[in-house]
Amino acid sequence: MLLFLKLLYPLLFVPFVNIVLITVLWAYVIKNALYECVTSIVGKIDIDQKLIWGFAVVNVILNFIPLVNIFAPALAVLSLYHYIMEKKTDLLENS
Repeated sequence: MLLFLKLLYPLLFVPFVNIVLITVLWAYVIKNALYECVTSIVGKIDIDQKLIWGFAVVNVILNFIPLVNIFAPALAVLSLYHYIMEKKTDLLENS
């Protein structure tokens, strides 16, 4: 992230491009941390990486909203945890 931030630094001063750039960079960082946090609790499960990116982008967008940003990390972890637990129960019921 720091390398991309240094390379793309001039784009941070372009309106609207800076919001997209910050969202993508933070989503990249949050994606790995979010997935590792939840899988450390429930164990490894096969999840589509696009879905993990979706949870990360929603978390970054929630971080832009005042007062909601206090609870955004917890909401992201809980929502992914809920999704994984639902997927696990579906897998157990179908097998």
